[in-house]
Amino acid sequence: MTAAQFPLPRLAPHSAALRQDLLHGRGVALPRRLPVERDSILEWATVFMSIGAQLGNACSQNAKSHVLGHPDGRARRRIDRHA
Repeated sequence: MTAAQFPLPRLAPHSAALRQDLLHGRGVALPRRLPVERDSILEWATVFMSIGAQLGNACSQNAKSHVLGHPDGRARRRIDRHA
């Protein structure tokens, strides 16, 4: 996915500054007020991949070549069977 394939016109004016802050500043950004309840996980995965495409190139995050992880607690359950 590239920025041209999924343009985000409201993010575009902010993407350069956000990229700079992620690479050379705080290193993290917290999106707020996203209505995640109304759409599917697949739709939100597409949204987050498109935001990432505005900021740079996707690369694998682990040995299985995943480019997007879902924070659903799977890793924690593997570590703590009682969680």
